[in-house]
Amino acid sequence: MIIIFIGPPGSGKGTQAALVADKLKIAQLSTGEVLRKKTESSEGKKLQEMMAQGKLVPSETVNQLVLEALNNNKFDCILDGYPRNLEQVEFLAANYKDKITAIYFDIDQKLLTQRISGRFSCKKCAKIYNKYFNDTKIEGVCDYCKSNDFVFRGDDNEKAVIKRLEEYEKETRPVIEYYKALGSLKSIDASKEANKITEELLLLLKK
Repeated sequence: MIIIFIGPPGSGKGTQAALVADKLKIAQLSTGEVLRKKTESSEGKKLQEMMAQGKLVPSETVNQLVLEALNNNKFDCILDGYPRNLEQVEFLAANYKDKITAIYFDIDQKLLTQRISGRFSCKKCAKIYNKYFNDTKIEGVCDYCKSNDFVFRGDDNEKAVIKRLEEYEKETRPVIEYYKALGSLKSIDASKEANKITEELLLLLKK
């Protein structure tokens, strides 16, 4: 079985995919992580530039990376961030025949913008913060290792965030309608606290 987490950037798909995969003892496949690893290779420079500008990576590239990962996985898994458009839906349907359950992470766009554009991490210990919701206790000092060296992702600036959300609405909304029409779509309020969302996801997946 494949469980698909669908939702805009910052909706918590990645966090919940890791938590739920651990609870259910199944694999997690994050397309964002797969793409970031690809950018570290010599041929990944163009992908890195696209992601920093908030643009979506071409479906042909994503499809092949996901198919390779799925073929290497022998167990049930959670797909985080894929399929993102109808082209990817059709590719998945044609190349992978397992049962699919899709879960939509429903969340307000203003909250999303703050979640994404406000996040940063400590370069030394990798602790993640958010200037709107979870800032450091002392400005400019990591709560854990006391470092003052922080990292902001290139695609987390407000301009790139708006671009990403626009692309999401255009490309991914039809995917939601597709799985809804098939009767395989479930929905969850992604504005709740993480532990509450995890509980609700586990209940949904038992039905």
